[in-house]
Amino acid sequence: MKRTLLLLLVLITGCEKSLEETIHGTKKEISDAVRKNGVITDTQAEILCRDRRSVRIRGLTSITDEQAEILSKVRRLDLPHLTSITDKQADILSKVGGLWLHSLTSITDVQAESLSKVFLLELPGLTSITDAQAESLSKFDHLELPGLTSITDEQVESLSKVGALDLDGLTSITDEQVENLSKVETLSLNGLTSITDEQAESLSKVGDLDLDGLTSITDEQVENLSKVAILSLNGLTSITDEQADNLSKGGTRRLAGLTSITDNQVASLSRLTFQPFLSGHSSRFQSAIHQRSRARIQDYKSENLQIRKEVNSKGTITDQQAERLSKAVYLSLPGLTSITDEQAETLSKVEHLSLDGLTSMTDQQARSLSKVEHLSLPGLTSITDEQAESLSKVGDLDLPGLTSMTDQQAESLSKVENLALDGLTSITDEQARSLSRNYVWSTRSVRELIDLHRNQEASTPVELPESATAIGMEFNLIPAGTFTMGAGDDAHEVTLTKPFKMGVHEVTQAQYEQVMGVNRSSFKGADNPVQKVSWTDAVEFCRRLSELPAEKAAGHVYRLPSETEWEYACRAGTSTKYSFGDDESEFGTYGWYSDNSGKKTHPVGSKQPNAWGLYDMHGNVWEWCQDWYGDHPSGSVTDPGGAASGSHHVLRGGSWFDLAGVCRSSDRLMGWPSNRRDDFGFRVVLSQP
Repeated sequence: MKRTLLLLLVLITGCEKSLEETIHGTKKEISDAVRKNGVITDTQAEILCRDRRSVRIRGLTSITDEQAEILSKVRRLDLPHLTSITDKQADILSKVGGLWLHSLTSITDVQAESLSKVFLLELPGLTSITDAQAESLSKFDHLELPGLTSITDEQVESLSKVGALDLDGLTSITDEQVENLSKVETLSLNGLTSITDEQAESLSKVGDLDLDGLTSITDEQVENLSKVAILSLNGLTSITDEQADNLSKGGTRRLAGLTSITDNQVASLSRLTFQPFLSGHSSRFQSAIHQRSRARIQDYKSENLQIRKEVNSKGTITDQQAERLSKAVYLSLPGLTSITDEQAETLSKVEHLSLDGLTSMTDQQARSLSKVEHLSLPGLTSITDEQAESLSKVGDLDLPGLTSMTDQQAESLSKVENLALDGLTSITDEQARSLSRNYVWSTRSVRELIDLHRNQEASTPVELPESATAIGMEFNLIPAGTFTMGAGDDAHEVTLTKPFKMGVHEVTQAQYEQVMGVNRSSFKGADNPVQKVSWTDAVEFCRRLSELPAEKAAGHVYRLPSETEWEYACRAGTSTKYSFGDDESEFGTYGWYSDNSGKKTHPVGSKQPNAWGLYDMHGNVWEWCQDWYGDHPSGSVTDPGGAASGSHHVLRGGSWFDLAGVCRSSDRLMGWPSNRRDDFGFRVVLSQP
């Protein structure tokens, strides 16, 4: 009887609410009630967490163990008013990827150990911690403790292992503590109002440093701090010409507090590749710096382009050219086949360096290149043990040409955070154990290496299909035409003079496995898009598909789409943000993204297609394109071929992980050719004779 009355109530209200919403309220109504009453029911918690990757519940001051279990299923959880938790709840909530507990003023040692499993944790309410808690919290990659007003030497020693650390509550600090904290890559000490020269020398080793509490600074301190890549000094209201000159030597500078600036300082700061952040009161100065810098950067790009062309053509580089190119942030020299030890030392100043043509190097060159943060050496087919030890200091290392290695080399390379070894056809148990020690989930993870090893152990010859049609691949003819590619300042007119056949769906796991004999995807499902495939993997799939008997007989050639072809096919005659219009609320009808994916991929073709019959052009997985990642042309072009060279390739379309705004028709992403992420996939184009 009660259910009948409730159903009648739904009909009377025009079916605007579901039965569940009628009983328990909408998400907004539940949030308002929790904020008012400070408590939540299990059912309300389930409703708030349903189909959401990020949840914030204001006003909630306490939870039960059952509610903690429900809330632990989201990816990011913010409980700003929760004042206490039990040890069991801390253990349950440790399953969350990102956790914000702003009102906790104290935690137990057991809770600290449990919470150390969270990927990102903010505990701004903590005013003190024990040595044991500091040791537990040291396992974080990113940790914010702005409420701490004092800290012991032992705690500093523990927290120095954190990748990014916020200690804004500290108003004073010893020289020994600063020396330990200099090991942190990203450090915020905005509570400090002054530092010593010795502390400035120590802090110069930090990669990203915030010292917004400083209101004055000496020339010697600026000279030391100028070595920091990203430096924030927003508390300074003025600087000297000498300080401006030192600050302009490189990196990113935040100087929002400056109220006056001289012409000499404008000239100095305009030399920065990344513009300094100045306050609104300094718009005139910002404009002057921008104008000078824009002209300088244009000249710099033009000169560098000419140098790169000459180097790639000749295969060699002069010391002067190396010095000039070393000022670049991203540098790719695919034509360079040899370098001297001195040139290697010079090029080691580049942050992202790709030397595709280098087939050998000396031990000294390896030691020099180990200073590069992101290094790609695809031409190397072998390295020495000493070179492996040197290269272990690189943050992101790409060695796809390496076809074998020793156990000692594997042990050395295990220290690299992000490592690509796509050329390996077999690895030993010992090498697998070594290489799996220091990987993170968002890149080439430990799971990927384990999967690779298992695949190698279980590898058996596969019986190839007769044709692409035999494995269910479908293609739609995309007509020739003209469209506006990109958005905003990047928009330009492109004409494609030839029609082409585009894959109706992203390549599925079943299709990929039938051709390649392996499936590394995290989210298993025969009809789900294959993921954790690199650009190199995708190109090899196309090559093998083209070699199938029926395809070869027909003269069919399969390849990745160009970036232009991809966007043209995605837009399907539209000029809006998405192929279905500008309204983000309609996204769920056409694609899988962060709000509806449940943190995983889904079978291809389960949403609506665009106007040209192509499915999943928005979301599910990012799709590799043939092109190198580079600047788009500024004017109208016909049948563009993309950038001539580069170190990264283009991906399009967004994924299950991304917000709708990242999945627009014009959005682009770049990835190393060897990147195998769990949101990377592809679709193919059929070229006919």
